[in-house]
Amino acid sequence: MSIRLRHLAIAIALLLLLAGVGVWLFVYLGIYNVAATRQHIPIVYQLLDYAMFRSVAAESKDITAPKDLHEPRRIRAGVATYREQCLQCHGAPAVSPGALAFGMSPAPVNLLSAAREWESKHIFWVVKHGAKMTGMPAWEYRLTDEQIWDVVAFVKAMAAM
Repeated sequence: MSIRLRHLAIAIALLLLLAGVGVWLFVYLGIYNVAATRQHIPIVYQLLDYAMFRSVAAESKDITAPKDLHEPRRIRAGVATYREQCLQCHGAPAVSPGALAFGMSPAPVNLLSAAREWESKHIFWVVKHGAKMTGMPAWEYRLTDEQIWDVVAFVKAMAAM
């Protein structure tokens, strides 16, 4: 190995060590406020959103959405389940979330934007499996797959309301 490469490797190792010590001090000294009444700084949200989208896309790659998601009976069934299980945190068009949602950090996502930006299979996966450290529960043990698809049908329909 040439002297130049060796110096570069040492410099990179020192930078990584310094960054690691900096992160450790940041955590150890309690500098980052984890209170639910304080939202994360923008870069934390960007990192979490990116990590969540990549994870959901990878985990849901083998899911196929039913062809009848646009049928009125499925959407009506989704409305009933959504009203009972989701409304208190996510709200709905012209319906504000419940008081509990305003104390959550991160705040529950606006499902209108999720309905427009995410594929049905991605929404299904998140509803079924939940999302760590977001307050989003896994509905896998409380709802059937059919009920979850009904909710997905309603969420996708909400984007047009």
